[in-house]
Amino acid sequence: LVGSEMCIRDRSNVYVSEKVAYLNFGNKFPKNDFSGVVFAGKFSEFEDLESFKDKLVEITGSVSVFRNKPQIILNSPDQIKIIK
Repeated sequence: LVGSEMCIRDRSNVYVSEKVAYLNFGNKFPKNDFSGVVFAGKFSEFEDLESFKDKLVEITGSVSVFRNKPQIILNSPDQIKIIK
């Protein structure tokens, strides 16, 4: 799983702070199953990150693990799309 390219599709919960934004899948943090992560340095490349809240979203990218949770770091808007 770690290091592999994956596509995750699920309903997302969104949390945005000054340093990072999380699109949490499965459940709300801290019980989430998976996260898409956007660091503040990339915020300007994405439109309104809150627009992904409660939407069916698909993210793609390389899987890593942070605090025992799998995640995909999102560096480009091409890595995320709203399905509906």
